[in-house]
This record gives sequence, C-alpha cells and structure tokens, in this order.
Amino acid sequence: MVRILVEPFAMNWRKIILVALVGCTVFTACEKAKSASDNVPNVVTADIQVGIEKHIEEQTKLGDGYFKMSFKDERLNLKLVRVHTEYLANLGPQRHFACVDLASTDGFVYDVDFFLSGDPGDMTITETTVHKTNGQPLYLWEQKQDKTWHRVPSDNASPELLGVIKDNDR
Repeated sequence: MVRILVEPFAMNWRKIILVALVGCTVFTACEKAKSASDNVPNVVTADIQVGIEKHIEEQTKLGDGYFKMSFKDERLNLKLVRVHTEYLANLGPQRHFACVDLASTDGFVYDVDFFLSGDPGDMTITETTVHKTNGQPLYLWEQKQDKTWHRVPSDNASPELLGVIKDNDR
C-alpha cells in the first residue's frame, strides 16, 4: 500500500523536474541569444549615408578639395554629386553597401559602389569600385539562387539583366 502511494508521487516529481530542466534550458538559451544580438547595433540606411558621406568628406579634405580615385591607370579628381539613398543597404552585421555619383573635373560622372564595415559612427571602407561611367555600366549586379549578389561584366550580361524588353513594356 505504501508503494502504491509513493509511485505516483515519485512519477509526478520526475515530471516536475523534467519540465523544470527543459524550461531552464530554453530560458537560458533565449537569454544567451538575446545578449548576443544586443551587442550588434541596429543599422539603418541613414547610418550608412552618414558613414559614406563622412568618408568622402574626409578624403576630399585630404585630396585638396577633391575625392581622389584611381581608375583605368588614371588619377581622378572627383566631387560628390549625390548619394543614391535608394540603394543604401545593410548586408548583415557590420557589413554595408553604398552607391554614389561623383563628377570629375573633365565633366564625366562616375557611379561608384562602396562596401563598408563597422557600426554607426565607426564605419570604414573595405572596397571601392567604379560601377558606371556617364551612365554606362561596367558591370551589373545579379542575384544567385542562394540570395547572394555577384558582379557580371556588362559585356557578358544577358538582355534581361540589362533591362532589355523585347515584347511589350507593361
């Protein structure tokens, strides 16, 4: 009789302990995940715009009033025309993209792509490439099936990637 009373009591305690352990494990995992994401600041496009404008301004001061850049064995003296705010992008933790138009002293306009790393207020440029000259693309961006983007030289680009419409423009 004592055994009959103790067994259900012991089984209930086992269930209670199991539920408590699972609950603690889940709670601890959630807290760890939350604290890891707390260390990564939320970056918005305004932060990226400030980061690229700050870089161009600093380089312009160092370049005697011009943003200096090498392109096709030539040293360009450039002035900022505009930041393409519609293309600013947060690519992931501490990785960002910006696109700007810069005009040269000889009247050419260069569309330049920048990759930045870092947090708001502390971004650095990791890559700079001329994307277009006077509106003509040197390369295009194509999204792969895995959702990553890569450059396609404009000479190798498909009509679809170039935006060519063959039938009806809808």
